[in-house]
Amino acid sequence: MKTNIEIIKEAATPMLLLEIEEVFCNLDEQDFEEAFRIVSERSDEEGWEYLKIPCRRVHIALGEYVEISPEQISEWGGGFARPWDFQYKGKRYQWAGIGRK
Repeated sequence: MKTNIEIIKEAATPMLLLEIEEVFCNLDEQDFEEAFRIVSERSDEEGWEYLKIPCRRVHIALGEYVEISPEQISEWGGGFARPWDFQYKGKRYQWAGIGRK
């Protein structure tokens, strides 16, 4: 089973990896995942939006967001909020409530 660091490095775009390394230079292996999490949080801020999709791709690879099936969407009773957090490549994803360990 791959570690979270291996998954992040494999799923991240070169641009995202460069940002992690530039913002958090001199990283050791223990700090790399935390550095990704900080950059991911920053992707919601002005000026960092270009990292939002690459970060989401990594979160999907880590299993932190899962695809919602068409059945789940059709069972959704409506209301103000939609049952998914974002769409990526035509698929809808919601927070899994867990992360890989």
